[in-house]
Amino acid sequence: MSDKIKIIGVGGAGKNSIPKSFSDRSYIIASNLFHSVAEVKPFVDSLPKTDNTVIVTSPAGLYSSKVLPEICRTFHTRGERTYIVSIMPFNSESQERRKRAYDTLKSVKGLVDSTVYVENENFASSMSESRWDEMIDRINSKILSLINGFLGSIELLPQVKEMGIYHSEGRTINELERNLILSTGRPSEGMIGTAEVTNNADLERITSMLPIEILEFSIGNNYSISGALLYSHLDAYGTPAHPSAPYIHIH
Repeated sequence: MSDKIKIIGVGGAGKNSIPKSFSDRSYIIASNLFHSVAEVKPFVDSLPKTDNTVIVTSPAGLYSSKVLPEICRTFHTRGERTYIVSIMPFNSESQERRKRAYDTLKSVKGLVDSTVYVENENFASSMSESRWDEMIDRINSKILSLINGFLGSIELLPQVKEMGIYHSEGRTINELERNLILSTGRPSEGMIGTAEVTNNADLERITSMLPIEILEFSIGNNYSISGALLYSHLDAYGTPAHPSAPYIHIH
C-alpha cells in the first residue's frame, strides 16, 4: 500500500466504503464529528500532504454537499492530485437528492483531477430478488471491492477527468469474466488496470477476451483484475487515448 495516497470518507456512505486494508491512511469527516464547514476546515488543513487524495462520498447527502467544496478546495490549493469516488443515489430516491448529487459534483469539477462514478442502481438491478437489507449489505461489499481495486491501480492511471471502476476475481478465467463488477453502464473507451494471474499465457488470454490494457501484473495463485473504465479520455492533442475499444459489452 503506497504511503503516497490517503483516503477520506465524507458522510455515512463515505465512512462505510473505506477498505480496512487502508486504515492507516484513512480519515473520516462526518456530521457527528464536525458539525459545520468551519469545523471541517482546520481538520482538513492538518491532514498530511500526499501525492494523491481519494475522497469517497455520496454527493446526494445534505452534509456531504455542504462540506465537499471546502475539502476539495483545500487539496486543490495544496497541489494534491484529488479523486472523488462518487457513490450515486438509486433511481428510486427523490429527485431532490439526485439533483443535489449532480449539482455538488458540478460545483467541485474545477477543484478535482478526476471523478469516479459508482452507480448504486446498477448493482440493485441485479439483486431484485433480495430483501432490502440483504441488498444493501451486498452492494456495500461490492463497492468495497471496487474501491480496493481502484486504490491499488491509482498510481498507474493516466490523467482522466471522469472514470468508472471495476473489479473481478475467480478460480478460472471464465469465472473472472463472469464475476466482473462494473461500477457504471456508461459507454467507455476501454479498461486499464492491474492483474494477478497464475502464468503469462493466462494474462494473454484475459487481455484477448476483455478490452483491458494491463498496466501492471503479478504471478500468484489467484485470478483477479482491478482498474478503471475511461470516459472522455483525450490527450493534449484531442485524440482518443488507448485502449480505444468504443464500448464495454460485459454485464
